[in-house]
Amino acid sequence: MPPIPSPPRFIGADTMPPKKKTQPGLRITAKRDGFRRAGRPWPATPCEVAVADLDEQQVAALKREPMLVVEEVELAGADTDGA
Repeated sequence: MPPIPSPPRFIGADTMPPKKKTQPGLRITAKRDGFRRAGRPWPATPCEVAVADLDEQQVAALKREPMLVVEEVELAGADTDGA
């Protein structure tokens, strides 16, 4: 008698790779290295900071500062497995 075939596998949460959490962030580049705003020095090379690490006033000050180039980005976080 031939072997009984296994039931088909369905792609679901148990077979999918863990999802990456993301969080809102800012990519900030100073037009002059070491320029300070929101209580921090900013480099002339792009750096990323989580919005959660700043208060609303700091975010507003960074976005309106002409000496900074500010981009809204999604920052990768830790793996999640539903636990």
